[in-house]
Amino acid sequence: MKNLIVVLLIALAITSCESQDNAAANTNGKANTISKTQYKNGPCGESILNELRSAEISCEAVVDDESLLLCEEAFTKIKESYPEINCTAVMYDTEEQESYEFKVTEELLEEILKEISSMYE
Repeated sequence: MKNLIVVLLIALAITSCESQDNAAANTNGKANTISKTQYKNGPCGESILNELRSAEISCEAVVDDESLLLCEEAFTKIKESYPEINCTAVMYDTEEQESYEFKVTEELLEEILKEISSMYE
């Protein structure tokens, strides 16, 4: 079950991602200052990235309905903490050894939560 959730998260993220190399080229070498809590435009802030990593870890640990609930709660917390979220995050795929940039939006979180809800036995 945990592999299914990880695959789901990666698939949802990759549907709207581009290679980090392309993203770097698009910035024309300009450095961006990122607020710790930025979430409505541009790069996601540090606190959001930490919460996304935490949610991912919760979902990787899913073995039963109780741990699935913890996974769901982690994404629900992000959705509720950052209304109208629309920022860009970077994910590193260890298997592909490549970084991907993807949009974190309210719609993406809703899709993830919908998919998690459908996994209850």
